[in-house]
Amino acid sequence: MVVKIIIIIFCLIGSAFFSGSETAFSTFNRIRMKKLAQEGNKKAQRVMAISENYDKFITTVLIGNNIVNILLSSMATLLFVYWMKGSNYAAAVSTAVTTVVVLIFGEISPKTIAKDHADGYAMGVAAIIRFLEIILMPFNFIFGLWKKLLNVIFKSKGEQAITDEEIMTIVEEAEEDGGIEPEEGELIRSAIEFKDITVGEILTPRVDICAVEYTADEDEFEEKFATSSFSRLPVYKESIDEIVGVIHEKDFHAARRNGKSIKSVINKPVYASEHTKITDVLKTFKEEQTHLAIVIDEFGGTMGIVTMEDIIEELIGDVLDEHDEAHDEYRESDDGSCYIDGSADLDDFFERFEIEVDDDENQPQTINGWVMKMLEKLPELGDSFTYKNINVEVTKISEKRVEEVHVTVVEPEPVEEE
Repeated sequence: MVVKIIIIIFCLIGSAFFSGSETAFSTFNRIRMKKLAQEGNKKAQRVMAISENYDKFITTVLIGNNIVNILLSSMATLLFVYWMKGSNYAAAVSTAVTTVVVLIFGEISPKTIAKDHADGYAMGVAAIIRFLEIILMPFNFIFGLWKKLLNVIFKSKGEQAITDEEIMTIVEEAEEDGGIEPEEGELIRSAIEFKDITVGEILTPRVDICAVEYTADEDEFEEKFATSSFSRLPVYKESIDEIVGVIHEKDFHAARRNGKSIKSVINKPVYASEHTKITDVLKTFKEEQTHLAIVIDEFGGTMGIVTMEDIIEELIGDVLDEHDEAHDEYRESDDGSCYIDGSADLDDFFERFEIEVDDDENQPQTINGWVMKMLEKLPELGDSFTYKNINVEVTKISEKRVEEVHVTVVEPEPVEEE
């Protein structure tokens, strides 16, 4: 009888070991563990080696868990038959007691502990798991063949690579857990979305281009640099659609100081389309050693320009140099409404007010373009409309553009009960 009790205790410990191991290896922090392994931690290296062949690990754990649970159940039945003098209820009582004991001490408790201390638990049991994998190698081989057969029958597509959306979710969870700061999370999200952004989404539009005529004299060039505060200016002939080059302020002053012709320091322009990915433009900037590209529309005319600063700001946010004026695109009022710059990004606007867009095809990129689309005419001061849960009023215009709108959230009307 003592032997049976010892076997039962041993099997219960084994059940707890296998249950905890399964939980630990499915919940440990892979990034942290991989970093420890790269730093030379032997236990972490062992954990990573086991996790890389998870099918082999889970087979070992399930076999071991079933062996100890079946043995425990058998020993418990014999023990209760002995204690209850062969009663017909001995098996039923043994099953009930064994189930409760295994659930508490062999499943729930070890899995809870393993989940809360997954990294340490996994490293602590890795050596034993590795040894058991070797002992149970024949079974692992047989079940491996069975798995391949199942994959053929059910046409398994195998493990898919992690998606951008899944990475975003991981970043959000890390922010919530305090693992990374919100600013770091925003930078990671920007880096993930970076490769999908096109030039058309960040360009400076044609109407805002500050350029100089090719035939202008030195004084006009100097005045343009002084009044614009830009270090690079596009140079055009006759029309802004005929940009022939880009001149750098440093090159201009050097040429003037050395008595050289201004035209000799005008660099050949780099071109891009509105559909070009900004990652490709960045590569072009590096190859051509330039910081500005002319964006061409479908008719060959000038649509706008894109600069290195535009691309960097898309990744890390607005960068103000000593010549830039701080300007908030969103200015909230005390009553909860908001004044918004007409050049603000439309996608950011929809996200800020939690608006789901029905159709995003051919959607304008700025508030100004969106207001024109909604009003179906050139906006005038005081024009307004309601969209979804917001009311939009034009509060400032300049020539043909909306400079500012006033947005008020409209509370939904209460539904009358019948």
